Amino acid sequence: MSQPFLDAYSRLLIKTCHRRGAFAMGGMSALIPSKDPARNAWVLQRVTEDKQREAHNGHDGTWIAHPGLADTAMAVFDAVLGNRPNQLSVTREEDAPIDATTLLAPCTGERTEAGMRANIRVALQYLEA
Repeated sequence: MSQPFLDAYSRLLIKTCHRRGAFAMGGMSALIPSKDPARNAWVLQRVTEDKQREAHNGHDGTWIAHPGLADTAMAVFDAVLGNRPNQLSVTREEDAPIDATTLLAPCTGERTEAGMRANIRVALQYLEA
């Protein structure tokens, strides 16, 4: 979600939903807890960062791929929302306009065969599940 087009989509979603009085749900964290402590620490850190970005952008809630991440996601949203039940007051009206160029900009970063294979593997695992 740190890619510019994903951040723009997140902010545009919040602006659109809140203008209509609807809650803006954050995206699913596709990471799953691991039994390996080092890997699990990495997973929890990434989930925390993603959920902080969503909560600070103005999302009202989020969803996760595994119940083992619920406490992590809830802690982030509880810290940002405090006693408020939602963030409908966050309108994103002060944001610069988001246009198709911003939403269609390619991701930065290296593209590798290993990365493509990993993406295909995950997609097939989701389809199978």
